[in-house]
Amino acid sequence: MIDWLVNAIKKVLSIRRFSSPLITVLIFSAFGASVALLLNMLAIFEKLELLSLDIRYRLRPEIKKSDQIVLVNFDDVSLSLYGHWPWSRLYQTILVDTLSYFKVSAIGYDVFFSEEEPATLKKSDKDNSFSIKNNDREFQRAISQSGVVYLAYSSRDPYKGLSKDEIMKEVSRLRGGFSDQKRQSIAYMERMLIKAPKEIEGFLYKSIDIDPPIYNLLSSSRGFGFAQPGYNKDSTVRNFILFRYYNGYILNPLTLVMFSHLADFDITKTAFNAGKEVVLRDLNLQGKRKDLIIPVDENFQALLNWPGTFDSSFIHISYKDIVYLHAFNLARQIFRKDNTVQRNLELITKAMSEDFLLPEKEIEGLALKISMAGVIMDYLKKGYSDERIIDSLKGFLHPDKLREIISNSRLILIMEGYFKGNKTVKFSEFVNLHNLPMTKELENLFDDYKSEFEVNSIYPYILPPKIPAKINGINQSISPYMLKNKAVLVGLTGENTIDLNPTPFEKDCPMVFYHASGLNMMLTGQFLHFPPVYMKEIAVILSAFLISLIGVYRSVSALTLFSILSLFIYTFLTYRFWIDKGQWLEYVPVVTVVIITYISTLLRQFIKVYGEKTKIRSIFSNMVSPAVLTFMENNPEKFALTGERRFATTYFSKIDAIDQIAHTFSPEQLPVFLSNYLTPMSDVIIEYNGYIDKYEGAVIMADFGVPLEDSDSCIKCSFASLQQRFFIETFKYTMKSRYNILPKVSIGFNAGYVSAGNMGSDKKFQYTVMGDSVNMSARFMAANSIYESNFAITSEETVSLLKDYVYSRPLDKILLKGKTVPTMIYDVIGWKADAYREFMRDKPIPSFIDSFWVNIQGEGIIYLGDYWTHKYERLDIPLAKDIAGFFKASYDMALFIISLEIILELVKLRKDAISLFNLTLSSQTDSIKDYITEIKDSLLTLSQNNSNESSDKVNALKTRANLLSVRYQNMIDLLKKDLFKTFINASEDVVSKELMKIYDQYRNKCKGFVKNLKPKDYFNLLSLVGEPENKGLIEIFEKGLHAYWQRDWLKAEEIFKKGIHMDDQPLKEMIKRIEEYKQSPPGPQWQGEYIQTKK
Repeated sequence: MIDWLVNAIKKVLSIRRFSSPLITVLIFSAFGASVALLLNMLAIFEKLELLSLDIRYRLRPEIKKSDQIVLVNFDDVSLSLYGHWPWSRLYQTILVDTLSYFKVSAIGYDVFFSEEEPATLKKSDKDNSFSIKNNDREFQRAISQSGVVYLAYSSRDPYKGLSKDEIMKEVSRLRGGFSDQKRQSIAYMERMLIKAPKEIEGFLYKSIDIDPPIYNLLSSSRGFGFAQPGYNKDSTVRNFILFRYYNGYILNPLTLVMFSHLADFDITKTAFNAGKEVVLRDLNLQGKRKDLIIPVDENFQALLNWPGTFDSSFIHISYKDIVYLHAFNLARQIFRKDNTVQRNLELITKAMSEDFLLPEKEIEGLALKISMAGVIMDYLKKGYSDERIIDSLKGFLHPDKLREIISNSRLILIMEGYFKGNKTVKFSEFVNLHNLPMTKELENLFDDYKSEFEVNSIYPYILPPKIPAKINGINQSISPYMLKNKAVLVGLTGENTIDLNPTPFEKDCPMVFYHASGLNMMLTGQFLHFPPVYMKEIAVILSAFLISLIGVYRSVSALTLFSILSLFIYTFLTYRFWIDKGQWLEYVPVVTVVIITYISTLLRQFIKVYGEKTKIRSIFSNMVSPAVLTFMENNPEKFALTGERRFATTYFSKIDAIDQIAHTFSPEQLPVFLSNYLTPMSDVIIEYNGYIDKYEGAVIMADFGVPLEDSDSCIKCSFASLQQRFFIETFKYTMKSRYNILPKVSIGFNAGYVSAGNMGSDKKFQYTVMGDSVNMSARFMAANSIYESNFAITSEETVSLLKDYVYSRPLDKILLKGKTVPTMIYDVIGWKADAYREFMRDKPIPSFIDSFWVNIQGEGIIYLGDYWTHKYERLDIPLAKDIAGFFKASYDMALFIISLEIILELVKLRKDAISLFNLTLSSQTDSIKDYITEIKDSLLTLSQNNSNESSDKVNALKTRANLLSVRYQNMIDLLKKDLFKTFINASEDVVSKELMKIYDQYRNKCKGFVKNLKPKDYFNLLSLVGEPENKGLIEIFEKGLHAYWQRDWLKAEEIFKKGIHMDDQPLKEMIKRIEEYKQSPPGPQWQGEYIQTKK
C-alpha cells in the first residue's frame, strides 16, 4: 500500500525527472511561493494580515502625542443639558467666541453646517416687543472675528463600476440641480481649491457631489476640508486619505488644511508621487523651515498612525465646560456695565437663563462670585486686610472661596501696577521680583493680561475657573489659559449622534479622533510606511527558496529547526521594522509560505528516503552485507557525483559590428587589429585575477572567482571593466585616426552562482563555467549595443554588492531574450575614490600599465598627451601634469613613428604590387599621395582586366592601399614630411630598422618613467580619474526613468534633456525612445521594459 502511495505521489510531482538537487530546490520553491501568493489573494488571508497589523499597533510602545491637540466633545453630559442634536447655532457661537478669547491657534469642526438654521423670536427688553434672532449671522460673526475656524463638509462617492466619463456625466447632472445657495458655496470652494494635475487624476478617489457649509459661514472661515475617513479593505479605519478628486479639483481633508496654517506652508506647492510619497514644501515646524514627506499608497492615502484609544489620547474637554467659561466672561462683561451688586446679580442671572447656558444653581453661584469679586477689588484698593474682607462677605460666600478670589485679585492688581509702570516688562523679571512660581499657566495669564490691560477688558479682576479635562487618559483640572496656541477639534461623541467606526485599538471610536490622529501624525512627523512594492513577493520567494534549500540538502531535523527559526526571525524583523521605522512588512504571506514549503519538502524527504532505500536494496541486496546495505540506505548522498557550485562574476566584452569592421581590413591586417584590442583588454583582466575563459572573434569571456575562490571577484571585475576604459578610448582614437573607424566596445558582467569545472569530452576538455548567471552576463553585453554606453552593464543584484565601491547609474528595465520577467540594469560609470584607494593600498603599479604605455602606437601617444592634460586641468594633481608632460614630450617620437609606419606600409605595398602582378610603378616622386594614387589606379585597372582567380589578391592590395590613404590624409598636417624624401625609395629593411630604432628610444624612455612612478601617488591619481565626471547623470536617470515608467513622456523627456550637454549616448537613446513612444505608446501590459532581441 505504501509503495503504491509513494509511486503515485512521484508521478504527480514528477520527481524522477529532476535529478539535480538545485532543480528540485527551484521546483519546491516555485510551488511553495505560488501556492502562498495565491492563497494570500483570498479575502480571509487579507483579513489575517490586517489582523496581524492591528496586533502590531497594540503591541508597540506608546508613540509621541502632541500636547497641541485638544478635543472639545459634544458628549452625553452636554447633550443632556442642551438638548438633542442638532443644536442651535447659538451654542457654536459660544464655543468659537470662548476658544478665541483664550487664543487657540485653530478650531476644526467635524460637524456639518450645510443648511441654515431657522430664525427664532426673541423678546425685547425695552419695549416688551419681539425681534428676530439670527443665530447663523452671529455664528458667522464669531467665525470671522476668530480667524482660525475650519469647517468640514461631506462628499459623495460614485457608484461602483462607473468609468471616468460616466463619473463626469453624473457630476454634471448633479450640479445642474444645485440650489442657488449650494451653487454659491461650491463656486466659492472651487475658487479656493487647486486644479488636479493630469498625471495624478487616475490615482485619486473620486467624488460626484459635495455638501458644503452654507456660504456665509464658509466664506468667513479660515479654511475647509472633507471629513470622511480613508478607504480600507475591511471595516477598521487604518488609512488616512490626503486628497480626493471632484470636477477637476483636488479636495483636501480638514486636518491637512488646518495643518497647512499651523505649519505655515502652501498646499498648492505639494509634490505628488503616487504609490510613494507626498511632499509638503517649506513647512515651519518648531521654528525651522523644511519639507515634510508623507508616505502614501497609489491612491494618496497614508497609513494612519493611531496613537491609542480615543479616551487615552490628547486633551479632552466637555462642551459644557466651555459654556461655563463663556458664562464667566459674559458675567464679567455685564458687571462692567453696572457694578451695583444687587443689580448685577439680577442682570447676570437673567442673561444666562434666557439662553439656557447653565443650570439655575450654577448661574446663581457664578453671578454671586463675579459680584463678590467686584466688591473685593474695591476693598483691596481701599487697603482692607484679608480677614476684614472675609468677615464682611462671609455671609455671601464660603471663606475658602473668598480667600481664593482675594489671592487672585491681589495677583492681578500686582500685574496691573507693574504693567502701568513698565510696558516692556518680561515674565521672568516679574516672577523673580514677586517670588512667584514660573509656570506655563502663569506665563500665559501674564501675556494675555499684559495685552488686555491696555483695553481694560477684564474687570473685575478674577481668574477664570479651572475646568475638568482628561489628558492622555488622566482626569485633571486645567486653567483655560492652557488652551493658548492649541489646535482644537470639535466633534460629536454623545450616544446616538454619530456613526462609530472600529480602529486597531477599539471597536467603536468617534471619528473626530480620526482627524486628531491625522493631525498628530503630521505635527510629530511619525509616519507609517505601506509594504514596499514587490517586498511581499521577494520575501515569499526567498523564504520558499531557503526552506526548500534546507529541505533538499539537509536533514528533517535541520529543516524543522530552520523553519521555526525563520518564523521567529521574521516575526522579530516585522516587529522591529514596525516600531523602529514605522514600516509595515506583510507577515501572513511569509508565514504561509514557510508552512507550505515545509510541509511539501517534508513530504519530498519522505518520498526520497523511502524510494532510495527501496532502490538501493533492490540493487545491492545480493552484493553487500546487511550492515553496509543499511549504511548505504541511510547515507545515499555519500555515493552521488555532483558538480561544483561556485559564486563567481562572469565578464563578456566585444567590439560591436565586428563583421562590418572586418571587411575594412585585408586578411593579413585583421588579426593585427584584433590583437591590438584583445591584448591590453586581456592584460587588465589577468591583472585583476580574472581567468580568460575563451575568445570568440572579438568577444572575450572571462571569469572572476574561479578556478580560485575570491570573495572580491565582483569588485575586481567592476574595477577591471573601468580600468579598460582608459585603453578603449585610446584604441578608439587610434582606429579613427588610422582607418576612419570608430569601434564601439560593449561590456557586460554579472555576479551569481555558476556550475564550474572541466567540461568537454574525455580527450579534450576545458575549465569553464555555465549557468543562468553566465547567460545574463552575455545578454548584458549584447544589451550594451542598444544603449551604446561607454561602461559595463550589470544587474541590480550585482550593483547591490558593489554599492560601496562604484557609482552605478540605473539604465533601464529590459526583457532579456529567454526571460519572462523584466530585469533592471545599471551601467557602472566609475569607482569611488576612497574605495579604490583602499582596495589598491600596498599594491604595486599594475604590469598592464607598463605594457600598455610601452607598446602603444604613435596615435595613442598623441591621445594620451591630450587626455592627461585634460585630467590635470580638471583635477590639478601634479602627477597628472607629469604624465601629460611625458607624453607631450614624446610627440616628436610619435610623429616619427607614424610617418615611418606610413612609409613602411607604402614600401611593402609597392613591393607586393610589383612582385605579384609585375606592375610598373614610378619612383621619381617624393610625394606619398602620388605614390598611393598611382598604386590605387594601377590596382583598379588590374582588377578590371584580371581573372577571378587573382581578384582576391587584388582586392586585398586595394584594401591596404585605401587604409593607407585614409591614415595619410588624417595625419597629413602632423607628418614629418622630410622623412619622406629620405626614406620614400628606401628598402623595407632600412625603413624597418629606423622605425624600430625610434620605438626603442620611446620604450626605454617610457619604462624609465613608469619605473619612477610611486604606487601611492599613482593610485591616488587613478582614484580621482576613475570617478565619473558627470555624476549628475545618476539623478537624471533615476528621476527620468521614474517618469518614463509612469508613462509621463513629456516629463521624462524634459528630465533627460537636462543632461543633453553631457553627450551621453544612453541618454540620447532614451530621448529617442520617448519620442517614439509619444507617437506610438506601448500597450497596456507594458511595465517599463525594453525587449532585448539580441543574444
